[in-house]
Amino acid sequence: AQESRGLGDVYKRQENNTGGANLFLDFLEDDIIKFVEEKYPNLNKNRGLLGHSFGGLFGFYVLQNRPELFQDLLLISASLSWNSSELVKTENLSKLKESKKRIKLYHSYGEKEIKATKNSNKNLNKIITELELENLSYKFDPIKNTNHHSVLSRAIYDGLLFLYKK
Repeated sequence: AQESRGLGDVYKRQENNTGGANLFLDFLEDDIIKFVEEKYPNLNKNRGLLGHSFGGLFGFYVLQNRPELFQDLLLISASLSWNSSELVKTENLSKLKESKKRIKLYHSYGEKEIKATKNSNKNLNKIITELELENLSYKFDPIKNTNHHSVLSRAIYDGLLFLYKK
């Protein structure tokens, strides 16, 4: 079973026990990242985030709320249709537009996904593309002949090449 608490309704806590993305993001930033950077001070300061499904939804939440936290994002089959596609809005990208950090984003899904996943990811791609953000290196890459699960290996491979190939 997959854990969805903290990755769903990203703005408010609801009775069905979803929400809390902001709390999880605080935990990542204040506890996990701080611990790793103190323990391993010589690490590269570029941070990466890979998210699939609800993890992809969370990745877009991070990009929209704290774009400076991760410089390399690989987001696959994001559940962007969740809660009436609340993250798929131009105004949600205002912090990304204002950010001075260079960010690389690989965004993908399987072309055999359910209609809601395909449409919400295409809609967010359209918004991101139309913004023409100078601080964002962006690749939108739907993978042919793959579904929500089979897309993973190809998208991870292609995304890592996009983010880190020199």
